[in-house]
Order: sequence, then C-alpha cells, then structure tokens
Amino acid sequence: MGDILRLTTALLIRGIQDALFGIAKLYNIDKGVQECQNKERLNQIALAETYKQQLRRPPPPRKPLNNDSLVLPRLIQSCLLNGGIYLCSIFIFNNIIIPLLEFIVLFIGNSPLWVYLRLSISTLFSILWIIPIFLLSKVVNGLWFQKIADAAYRQSKGRPIPTRRGITNAIADTIFSILVQTVFLLQASIISLLPIPGLGFILRLLHHSLLYSLYAFDYIWFNQGHSVHHRLHSLESNWPYYTGFGIPLAVATSNFESFAVSGGVFALLFPLLIISASYATPPSEYKGTVLRLFDPSVAVVNLLTKYTVSHRNLK
Repeated sequence: MGDILRLTTALLIRGIQDALFGIAKLYNIDKGVQECQNKERLNQIALAETYKQQLRRPPPPRKPLNNDSLVLPRLIQSCLLNGGIYLCSIFIFNNIIIPLLEFIVLFIGNSPLWVYLRLSISTLFSILWIIPIFLLSKVVNGLWFQKIADAAYRQSKGRPIPTRRGITNAIADTIFSILVQTVFLLQASIISLLPIPGLGFILRLLHHSLLYSLYAFDYIWFNQGHSVHHRLHSLESNWPYYTGFGIPLAVATSNFESFAVSGGVFALLFPLLIISASYATPPSEYKGTVLRLFDPSVAVVNLLTKYTVSHRNLK
C-alpha cells in the first residue's frame, strides 16, 4: 500500500512537471524548422545565381516557403485573440467602463436608475459582444489548436502515422470522442454539487484535470492512430500522471466564477498544454487501481447512440 501511494504521488508530481517544464520548449521550438527554411532560402538564391550565370535567362519563380510547421506564429495569434481581444475586452468593460458609468450616474444622484442601467448594459454587452466573440473564438481556436498540435507533433515525434481505419471510421471516432468529452464535462458539474464540503470541488478538479489532459494528448494519440477506447484506457490506466498533467490548467480556470472568463483563460493557456503534451513522456504502466471515471460517460453515449440508431431504423 505504501509503495502504491509513493508511486501515485511520484506520477502526480511528474505529470505537473511535464505540463510546466514543457513550456520551456517554446524557447527553441521552431529552431529546427527555421534552420531548414534558411537552408532552403540559401539554396534558392544559389540556384537563381546559377541560372543567371550559366543560362543567362531569368530564374524560375521561387516557391513560397511553407510556414505550416511553425508553432510560435499560431501561438501568438491565439494569444492575441483570446488574451488581447476577448479577455481584455471583458476586463475593460468590468473594471473601467462600468465603474465610470456608475460614477457618472451616482454623481447625478439617481441611484435607483443605476441598478437597471447596469443590468441592461451588461446584458447588451454579453449579447452583442461576448457571445459572438466567444463563439467565433471557439471555431478559430479549434482550427489553430489543430495546427499548433500538428506542428508540435511533427517537430517532436515526426510525421503522423497514416490511419488504416478509413475516413468514415475516423469521423465516427472523432464524433464519439467529442460526445464522451461533453458528457464527462456534464458529469463533472453534477459531481461538484455533492453536499459534502470540499469533496465536490476535489472531484470536479480531478475530472477537469483528466479532461484537459485528454484534450491535449488527444491530438497526439489521434496522429498515432489510436482509437478513442484506447485513448480513454491509457488515460484511466495512468490517471495519477494525467491528473497531475492537467492540474495546472484546471486550477487556473477554477478561480473564476464567470464561464466566459474561465473559457477565455482556458483558450489562452491550452496551446501551451498542447506543446507540453507533444514533448511529454507518459509512463507506460501504472500498477495501482484503474480509475474508470469515463465509464459512466461512455455508457451514456453508447445508450444515446443505440437509441438514435434504433429510432432511425423504426422510421
């Protein structure tokens, strides 16, 4: 029992270290790609000079250099959208515009008016700005996260393994994974309502830590050709490590009551977790108890799938 406890603690700490220390890879993450691009650029220049000197005719048009393998440009774009535009607009509205309007209204001396005015302004701000930019950022972040994950994977592990399951199976696998993650997030919210002080928060933090690890490693496992059931089994079998890996982001997003702010913080920090996952070395085996937290969510999704298929067949 003592050995299992020490192993669990060690893997938990190792997961936290991999999540935090992986960020240090940002210092030279694009160094290899930039060196290859510089070499390609020099080769293009040398080729152009050869055409000029030997053939005495204009060189062939140069092909544009491919920047899809660079991580930092995508990371900067993501930070500007989620931090510079989304979160900053919420901060300015709540800490500058609202206090300024409150000062003006109270200076005029109409205190009852301010209660309704603040509610109306906050509602309009949410409808006309927060909700549209939040939905837009969800779509854009999904595309950018995929590009960041693919670029980081190519730099850390090489080319993705071609899937042998076919496009249809790959799409079905992705849809099933998204449904399981959605139900699991709902499961975390339900468990957090337990009336025992502190226990609900701890269980919710555990759920979110595992879910954020699944988000990050899902890109890697998909590129390696693993099915969704294999990915969930890996997560549950080595739950101490993946709990530690997801804890920093789970703690960072749990400090905000506003769902909009929490979502913005997640979108701002999650690309860093993707990079850390690309360079992490998860343990291959854990001798302790397998934590089957995803089983209820998988059962619900399977039940919904069977009901949908049977209902469609009846029609």
